[in-house]
Amino acid sequence: MIEWFVKTFETAAQQATLFSICVSTLLALSLLLLNQWFSKQKDNRNLRIVKLEEFATAIYSYERLCFDILSRLYNHPPTDQITIDKMVESVELSDKIEMLSALYFPNIQFEPKTTQSIIYKVHRQFDVLELNNKSVPKTYVSYKDATEHIKDILKDLKSLVKQEMGKHT
Repeated sequence: MIEWFVKTFETAAQQATLFSICVSTLLALSLLLLNQWFSKQKDNRNLRIVKLEEFATAIYSYERLCFDILSRLYNHPPTDQITIDKMVESVELSDKIEMLSALYFPNIQFEPKTTQSIIYKVHRQFDVLELNNKSVPKTYVSYKDATEHIKDILKDLKSLVKQEMGKHT
């Protein structure tokens, strides 16, 4: 095998051809790998933008849903089925936000218990009243306080998402 190789490329012209073949092959492989790397970077960037849009949409939907739940709790009995369904939906949406945060944006922390706790507190507050139990006035949460609490929690989250959006524009 080596003898054939030496015999085939023994003249200077044949060695130049071999060198040309080797350089062309290395160049083609380099371009292929570079192209793959650029394609992967572009795909990752596009995926990140899509997930960022999904993340932001989920946050704004979650905020509106929380306000809707609170409004319903202050205007309807706590056992109202629509309110209960919306509370379940809010848990699912908060889980989605938490998942997107953990998977794609680990620098943006979201703890769903913080917003869910205020909804549950208001729900319990009206549940106690519906059962004709006395509520403790100092634990009563007004609609304004409840919405402000949720706004404060989500304000930081929305701000971080907007900063992340700024990186991709």
